[in-house]
Amino acid sequence: MPRTPTKKVAGTPKRASPGRKKGRVASLKTTIAKGKSGKSNPALFVWGMAEEFCLEIYIYTVNENNDGFTFPYKQYATGVKTVKALEDANFVSFKNRKLPLSKDQIMVDEKGFWRTVMLRKPEGGVSTIDTRAEGLKVLKEFFMHPDTTAFPPKDIATSDQTNDEEPHALGNFLQDRDVMEVLKDTFDEHHLGELFFETFPALAALVWSDPPYPECALQLGFNNP
Repeated sequence: MPRTPTKKVAGTPKRASPGRKKGRVASLKTTIAKGKSGKSNPALFVWGMAEEFCLEIYIYTVNENNDGFTFPYKQYATGVKTVKALEDANFVSFKNRKLPLSKDQIMVDEKGFWRTVMLRKPEGGVSTIDTRAEGLKVLKEFFMHPDTTAFPPKDIATSDQTNDEEPHALGNFLQDRDVMEVLKDTFDEHHLGELFFETFPALAALVWSDPPYPECALQLGFNNP
């Protein structure tokens, strides 16, 4: 039985689009910065998704319940400002962060603001220890640069949370519409029909790991018990 559908043939992904090729995902055992609420412990985390997706997901936090100041990255990702270092490293977009195990609920901070994740398509199409270390370095330098914020942190801890043996599922981080966007940007459309789950069961488990599956997943052959 085939393991992966045919990937789209495309050039190097451009800055403002969320990726057009491969990637890799995993499931969620949250080990985000365990600082007490209100205490600042800036940290950057990365997860390499299943290699079929060629995708890395980054999170910037100041403590367990709150993101760091990511507005400058959002300006870059939406084309408001140019950041050559992020563009050269192929950071492509930001998305609202899904609350794990929820029904497409957006995770919020202590003030009720939406939390986000940052997406990167590593050059060469494969996420590795080295590419993730590079991505963390680029983001750390960006968020600590005085041109990024008037009050940069003195330091930002970095951590690669990737588990190649047990990757996280896309649906653990991304809302359903963003999961579908990754799939459509990654694979030829004729694979994304009702036989997707039956034809590629191992990959399907790295898209949405657990039922109940959303309506869009049922169109790909996922079945709710």
